[in-house]
Amino acid sequence: MFVRIAYFIVLGGLMGSAHAELPRFSPDTEWQFEIANDSPNGFKFSDAYETHTMSLFTQRDQIIIGASALLVAPKRPKRAQDDWVANRAFGEVLTVEAHKRRPSDGTGDWFIGGRVALIGEFGIDKMQEDVHRLLGYSSMRNDLDNARMDDDATASLLITHQRRLGNLLNMDSTLELGTWRNALSAKITKPTTCENFQWHYHAKLELVANDEIVSAAPVNADIRHIVPTLGVGFCTRWRNLEIQLSEEISLPRIRSDNDVYPMVRLKIGF
Repeated sequence: MFVRIAYFIVLGGLMGSAHAELPRFSPDTEWQFEIANDSPNGFKFSDAYETHTMSLFTQRDQIIIGASALLVAPKRPKRAQDDWVANRAFGEVLTVEAHKRRPSDGTGDWFIGGRVALIGEFGIDKMQEDVHRLLGYSSMRNDLDNARMDDDATASLLITHQRRLGNLLNMDSTLELGTWRNALSAKITKPTTCENFQWHYHAKLELVANDEIVSAAPVNADIRHIVPTLGVGFCTRWRNLEIQLSEEISLPRIRSDNDVYPMVRLKIGF
């Protein structure tokens, strides 16, 4: 079982988020790596959405550059069912982005950036099939291919504001304007220095005007326009690494599903 879990984490880490947040870098780090996977408690595998995430960001001379990969799939059972119908499209997405920090005006840091996303077939789904085969799940490859998004490319402008609310909270706000997605989000986080072992908490609210990765053909799902998220986790240091592990819950990004959507995230700064 331990080998299966380790293999799942390694392969799951090769799959990433098209909506990766602009990270906060501490004075001791220049890189931040994140992996995430839908999971009820961080240990039990989810039979809900297959969302696997990876992102890697670096900060140099007021510029943040990042890349990520994303695998999104409809909600589906662990075992194949003849009457199963996809509730959203299946797709693989690769993204690259860059952000320039603007001089602080005394209220926080402003970042102006852009993101380009490519939708296509990149072999990420084959990794997912390998993991499912190890876990003994039924293959639904044909069903997923029937719900696959068409190849496409998107571009977005992103404006992010990071500020400190006294010594108690960090607040990050992001406006995304793009060819496929337009959204506004605000996230409040309890700051931590990651010394020893410290708990952190966050709350996020996202207002989404449109998101054509969620509503992509051939399923054409209705998106959820208001997405609240709550999270809790811990942060610590190990040698030269900052390690954050958190579990967050939100509502799914499609309107037809009102179940709680859990996600476990691991961030490593170095």
